[in-house]
Amino acid sequence: MLLKSCSEWDIDVDKVSAVVTDNAASMIKAVDLAFGKKHIPCFAHTLNLVALNAIQHCPELQNLITKVKTIVTWFKQSNTASNELRKATEKEFQQDGTALII
Repeated sequence: MLLKSCSEWDIDVDKVSAVVTDNAASMIKAVDLAFGKKHIPCFAHTLNLVALNAIQHCPELQNLITKVKTIVTWFKQSNTASNELRKATEKEFQQDGTALII
């Protein structure tokens, strides 16, 4: 399939210097079969996996995330609370409040 896509896009396989994918074994194998050892793991995907692993093994972080989600949900569900937060933000940071995203 990779070679077919290259052909459809007129990409010379010999000129492919690297292919970036997630870290799935199937993707690594597909790239190796199609292009040789030119696979590069996606840094963002790898960083995401590290963060998820850290969260799973750190109960304190899990508790913090749960609390933050609860607070965000409360502000999203309450127009009064959201407006008060916007006013406080404008006062504290002397902004128009448009940068506040919940």
